[in-house]
Amino acid sequence: MCKAIDIPLPNARFTRSVRATTRLEPKRRSIPLSRQRHIIGRYAPGAGRPAIPFESHLECLAMRAIHEQAPTAEIQSQPTTLSFVHRDRVRTYTPDLVVTMGDVPQLLRSHGFDFVTFIEIKPFKRLKYLHPLWPLIVRILRHTTGVPLIILTDRDLATWMAREVQS
Repeated sequence: MCKAIDIPLPNARFTRSVRATTRLEPKRRSIPLSRQRHIIGRYAPGAGRPAIPFESHLECLAMRAIHEQAPTAEIQSQPTTLSFVHRDRVRTYTPDLVVTMGDVPQLLRSHGFDFVTFIEIKPFKRLKYLHPLWPLIVRILRHTTGVPLIILTDRDLATWMAREVQS
């Protein structure tokens, strides 16, 4: 699917035309080995459900926290790649996860989750290093797919787990 769309740019008096191509079919993508300190593994959501690959311990914790809030949620790792042209360069972005739920618990809804949600997982201390095109990526992905993209951090997950302990 390829669409030309006008995206309003922040702090600007004009819009930039962007061609966005998304592939939303499930991908058979293998996660490459990381040269950093990431843990590479698979999260097992429960009996009879396929294991989900992850790139980092934080991604694994996020999957576990989501399943604790919404046990029937379907999670897919690196589900799609968004390709778009910005200033005559082709850019790509792949979200870490997509979560699909029949019913969205209030805690997840208050954090921006919808029935289908793309998720980027980052340590809180690395948020200041977000890609400069992040606002544009969020808008293009939402415009082309209708699905929100949210960021989950280690602080979000710690808050969720603390609420679970208090309950």
